[in-house]
Amino acid sequence: MDYTLREWVRLARQHGSIAQAAVASQAAEGGVDEAAVRATMRHHLQCMQEAVRNGLDEKLRSVSGLTGGQAALLFKYYQQGSSLCGSLLGKAEVYALATAECNACMGKIVAAPTAGACGILPGAVIA
Repeated sequence: MDYTLREWVRLARQHGSIAQAAVASQAAEGGVDEAAVRATMRHHLQCMQEAVRNGLDEKLRSVSGLTGGQAALLFKYYQQGSSLCGSLLGKAEVYALATAECNACMGKIVAAPTAGACGILPGAVIA
């Protein structure tokens, strides 16, 4: 279901926060209880964290050998304090690239919003 900003504000007031409203909305739309929605969210977060960890392996390579290892190099650069974007955005860049490399190397990812953009959410949320 598509909600307008006005509707989200109303739901947030009704449920106590936008986060609680989103969980309630997802539960209603999926025909499940809120505990199930939260369990699914935890599982997806764990998958994203695992994809970041796997993507940071400097030995990771795709079958073709054309992809892999760049996230590990970027992470080393970040750890030296050399990120041009600062600490938080630099970390988000590393995590996003690590997840994308995990995907390219046939690793497990969460396709959110899509498999091609799978690094965006982990980069933002985990960083």
